[in-house]
Amino acid sequence: KQLLTDRMEIISKLQSDRVAVVHMLDELVRVVPGGVYLTALKQRGSTLEIEGVAQSNASVSDMMRQLDSAHWLGDPRLDIIESKDKRSSNRNSRFVLRVKHIIARHENRVEAG
Repeated sequence: KQLLTDRMEIISKLQSDRVAVVHMLDELVRVVPGGVYLTALKQRGSTLEIEGVAQSNASVSDMMRQLDSAHWLGDPRLDIIESKDKRSSNRNSRFVLRVKHIIARHENRVEAG
């Protein structure tokens, strides 16, 4: 009986993780402003590393504000922002930031509701 219960818990966790990833990606699409292009996403545990290119530093700042107020993402931290080519008129900046994937508070709401 314990083996069956353990298997059911594992299946339930896998299903909730799958749903959480869908919510995270959906929200990520909503918070990326115009002029920002994502080039890579890497998830390590509850931390999501986002790499991209932005037409202005203000666009990156706007995205970070949006991430901070998002339901499934939070606590954005900018690791790198640098101009690709300082000599060119192209002022695009490459950036790397980290954000937390927030799952627990939403699962608690579902269980309580």
